[in-house]
Amino acid sequence: MDYIWTPWRYQYMKEAASGNQPECIFCEAAARENDAETLIVHRGEKTFVILNRFPYTSGHVMIVPYAHVAELNLCESGTLDEMMQLAQRVETALRWLGTCVCTCCHAGSAIPTS
Repeated sequence: MDYIWTPWRYQYMKEAASGNQPECIFCEAAARENDAETLIVHRGEKTFVILNRFPYTSGHVMIVPYAHVAELNLCESGTLDEMMQLAQRVETALRWLGTCVCTCCHAGSAIPTS
């Protein structure tokens, strides 16, 4: 089996192992006002788009609801609508930039579209 080597993730792993991580990184990022520092690239009414600070690949973004929920089926329909609209906008932007676009099934898993 091949392994992905991502040395920039060491800082994250070190902090996670020491217990210095916030309870929810997304709630903390949303509450802060410095979007450049938290890597939030867009704030919507019900969701926000944030870059992964420790990505495995270029262009890894996450669309996160402001509501703290563990599963998509717990989101309100308006939140889901906004998430899908933002996903379309992000996909268009990434394709324009020439970045590989994947469709995510759930956290930690992606299936290439081509």
